[in-house]
Formats: sequence, structure tokens, C-alpha cells
Amino acid sequence: MKTTFQTLILSSLLAAGSAVFADELTLGDGWIRAMPPGQSNTAAYLVVHNSGDQVRYIEGVTTPLAQRAEVHRSVTEGDRVRMEAVPRAEVPAGGELTMAPGGMHLMLMGLTGTLTEGDTSPVCLAFDGGDELCGNLPIVRGAPDVGHHHHHGSH
Repeated sequence: MKTTFQTLILSSLLAAGSAVFADELTLGDGWIRAMPPGQSNTAAYLVVHNSGDQVRYIEGVTTPLAQRAEVHRSVTEGDRVRMEAVPRAEVPAGGELTMAPGGMHLMLMGLTGTLTEGDTSPVCLAFDGGDELCGNLPIVRGAPDVGHHHHHGSH
């Protein structure tokens, strides 16, 4: 299943000094992992493309699905894997940042409702300089075929 979604550039991008980045940052291949009822956390995955010539940093995440959302990465120490927050996630100039199972991802904590497969939810990324980029991500049970082949480790 090829997953696509529209990206919405919020009005904050039109503020003086930040509109230059409006067309340089885009989202793709996004999805939110559906969880059984009663689970309080889940993860979301996506690819952030930066066609500009400056490194950009994701400094915050918001979604109505969760009380709190953060960029996290999986860190392996010996035979244990733990999650740690990433306060500033780098999106390289002329490149992309891929968030996939087993690696960097969006952690959605304190879910505010039931995640129903097939529904969508907005997720907004706050960037350095005050820019914000949002997309409606589909909620799916397993890792969808999003056109890329990622290693899907256990989460």
C-alpha cells in the first residue's frame, strides 16, 4: 500500500523571514501505529525532505492524538534497546530525515482516544526559526509498504 498525504504549510510560514523555507520542507510516507485499546503510547513514522541549502532542525511535535509528542530514537546498549528523546532532530540540507521502526520516530504519549485503523490524524513538526509543517497521517496496524524498504525491527 502506497501511503501519501497532503502537507499543510501553516500560516506561521508566511511570517516575515520564514516564508523562504515554506517550499523547502515536505513530509512523505507518514503513518501512525495503531495500538490495542488501553495502550497509552504509540509511535509515528515519516520522512522529512529538505530541498533547501540550509540544515533545518525539528524542535517540537504536536498532535491532537496525544498529550505529549517528542522525537525519539532507539538506542541499543548490549542486548537492550531503549528510547531516548531527541531535542533537536537534524534534517540535512538537500537531504531527508527518515523516521522508521527501530530507529528515529515520533513518540506519542498519553493518547487522548482510541486509534482506529483507517482514520487519519494531523501531526505537526515545529522547526527552528518558528516554521511549522503539518500532515494528516493514516493510522495503520503494521508497517505499510510506503515505497521504501526499511529494516523493521521490533519496537
